[in-house]
Amino acid sequence: MSALTVVTTPAAQIACDALILPLAADHKPLDPALARVVAAEDVAGRPDEAVVIASLGLLPAARLVLTGLGAGPVTPEEARRAAGAAVKALRGRGVSRIVIDTAGLPEHDADGFARVVQALVEGALSADYEFARYRTQEPGRARIAHLAIAVPAGRQVQAEPALRRAGAVADAVNAARDLCNEPPNRLTPAAFAARIEALGADPRLNVSVLGRAAMEELGMGALLAVAQGSRHEPRFVRADYRPAAAPNLDAPLVLVGKSVTFDTGGISLKPALDMERQKTDMGGGAAVFGALTAALALGLPLAVTGLFPIVENMPGGGATRPGDVVRTLSGRTVEILNTDAEGRLILADALHYARSLNPRAIIDLATLTGASSIVFGPVGIGLFASDLALAVAFQQAEATAGERVWPLPLWPEYRELLRSRIADLRNISTTIQQGSMMTAASFLRAFVGDEPWAHLDIYNTAWNEAEHPHLPKGPTASGTRLLAQFLIDEAQRAGAPA
Repeated sequence: MSALTVVTTPAAQIACDALILPLAADHKPLDPALARVVAAEDVAGRPDEAVVIASLGLLPAARLVLTGLGAGPVTPEEARRAAGAAVKALRGRGVSRIVIDTAGLPEHDADGFARVVQALVEGALSADYEFARYRTQEPGRARIAHLAIAVPAGRQVQAEPALRRAGAVADAVNAARDLCNEPPNRLTPAAFAARIEALGADPRLNVSVLGRAAMEELGMGALLAVAQGSRHEPRFVRADYRPAAAPNLDAPLVLVGKSVTFDTGGISLKPALDMERQKTDMGGGAAVFGALTAALALGLPLAVTGLFPIVENMPGGGATRPGDVVRTLSGRTVEILNTDAEGRLILADALHYARSLNPRAIIDLATLTGASSIVFGPVGIGLFASDLALAVAFQQAEATAGERVWPLPLWPEYRELLRSRIADLRNISTTIQQGSMMTAASFLRAFVGDEPWAHLDIYNTAWNEAEHPHLPKGPTASGTRLLAQFLIDEAQRAGAPA
């Protein structure tokens, strides 16, 4: 974990390994020495542009990194990308002490400045991430040990809480990435449950774990059906975050994360090409895990419960067959016509369980449908909500978190496509591919009743094909930053500092 500080000393006077200077295309730094360097390099401030310059003793910083913010008002995501591009440009140079200057930023009001500062720090820490746990011949590179952000003296009061939020969110994202990067032979359902139990060492978080026998007794037939083909036993984990300062402790925000530690598709086997990516099919659970770490780090005054239905979907001898009918925890029966539509099955039981907790709202995140890639490509998250206020809250969180969300419909006609001739529901629609994002969400809605509910389909954003300014190739921990920011905003709406 990097040490984070706010400084009011002019950045050009600070000794460090690298000074990052974010530049807007239409705004130049106030410090004359930095302004001369910028003019000499003819840097345009284009988005994702990052130029590393050796200071040659002209500045206390060993290197100066000029990184572009683009033109016009600077959004948090533009700031996040700029800081990420700068840190990636410094890779392999043995840099561990970094200062980010804010002198090149356009003018913002207090709230806007705080959000941009938070994003700058998140971007730097996110870009510094590396998963090297299993490399023996090429250990991990030097990481940022100390990160300072230089602000005008009058801005310190906004920058310090923003820095604290940024550290918590970045740690949450990187914790979720660690989980998504773990090999599936290491992160089994039992191992994932153990990771969540370890969080329970904090007295504000109570963790309970159900095994197969307890789930059978409750009647979680859909979840258990998915787990039948694996030799790794399923787990159902409940984590209750209850800080003393939180009001309405009996009405928690319930976060549900799809947690399939590896998904072969079961008997409806997936193609071999890129199947290794299916280790990230627990990305929804990873996002909820990350959000809980952020709540703990910030002491958010909210009652939050995380639910993790954890299974491995394998085509073993006991695996569920297409055509099987199972009884869910709700009592509804489901005809399973495709065993690769398993996420909605484990979520059906988890969502019905969530209803028993007197929830203020239920929010689930899931790598649910391949169709999300067709609708959004790798860019946006599909948002389904039964409650307008919840949908608006996530769209507001997007403005700071930078993870794009877009609301999609839950028209009753989609539910009609899930009618079965022999059970209450079928787990895929009669049209198979047409509207499958919406029919999958409609299936989930059948198990939340009238509770305020939001569903985020993160399948298409869970894995990066190529490097991004602040995200690596591979698992992205999609939804983690959005969910953590949603909780931060909820705490602030309740009048509490976060």
